[in-house]
Amino acid sequence: MKKIINLILNNLKIRSKLLIVYFIIVVVTVLTIGIYFTNSMSNVVIENSKKDARANSNQIKQRLTETLRLATATSDMIYQDTNLHKIVKTKYSSYGENVKVYNENPILSNYLKYYSDLSNIRLYVENETILDNSNIVKVNDEVRNSDWYKKAREDKGIITWSYKYDEISKDYSLSLMRDITNFVDGHIGVLVISLETSKLKDIILEQPYPISILIDGIVVASEEFDEGSNISVIYNEDKIDYYNDIEEEVNLGNIYAISDKFKVDKSFNNIFEVLVRVPIYQINETSRDVMVSSISLISVVIVISLLIINYFSREFSNRFGILSKEMEKVVEGEFEIKEKIDGKDEIAEIYGN
Repeated sequence: MKKIINLILNNLKIRSKLLIVYFIIVVVTVLTIGIYFTNSMSNVVIENSKKDARANSNQIKQRLTETLRLATATSDMIYQDTNLHKIVKTKYSSYGENVKVYNENPILSNYLKYYSDLSNIRLYVENETILDNSNIVKVNDEVRNSDWYKKAREDKGIITWSYKYDEISKDYSLSLMRDITNFVDGHIGVLVISLETSKLKDIILEQPYPISILIDGIVVASEEFDEGSNISVIYNEDKIDYYNDIEEEVNLGNIYAISDKFKVDKSFNNIFEVLVRVPIYQINETSRDVMVSSISLISVVIVISLLIINYFSREFSNRFGILSKEMEKVVEGEFEIKEKIDGKDEIAEIYGN
């Protein structure tokens, strides 16, 4: 094999040998290294994207938890507000008496005034003498027979969250529901605190990747899914409890999903989830564009260097050709040859000697 290679090389002109050496050392090496590093860069970009998505998920979870705790703390204050309890349990004899009490005690409206994350607070009460307003609502048959109201009564003070339709605002929102009772007056009413949907959307806006907030698999705020739709990207709720959150990741091909499921204070009935979907296909497309640009740049550099090496190899070959031609004249007895070859390189020195 070695003899065959030597035979082939020995039969090639020097210029061809130089071009072959250039191709092996420069072209093959540069292309191999360029493609390798471009692919490596693509993998690094994808891994960094996943890392950023995890950090974004934790950040969204913290902000969401703060909002949920605000609503929980508000429900605690209302649960213990004996003055409010007295207002909704009083039997009013006249319209004016009820209005006067409302004007003197704007308790629920004050919460909305100071907490912009809350869109509305409604206390549904069983008091036929009380006047309805935007915050205190008499229970009618429709409400009494609704699933959410029955659920709140059954839970006896335990907080339950739901993506609930509000019959007054005519809109859906993430809502806290809680039955309120005390030892003196018994059942006070069912409290519903709804979160401002625009505030939830603000939490997930301006993020590098699409993020969704879910409760029990139902979308309550999202940049890519319809609110109220059911999604089950990663289904595993058996291990989730108040002390153990579940962070899971799954590769869906073109999408890499990161799910963070958790429960919040005083609410054991619901599972909240922050879902981040990293569009791997977009990252690959971007990396592919970079790869094409890199290969194009490498190709241009190789072509330019090839032109340069071709020029120098041709000049080198031409000088050897002159030396060979003049030596043939001498061998044939013809001594009228060029006095010298231009330049001071080794070929010029050999010719001069």
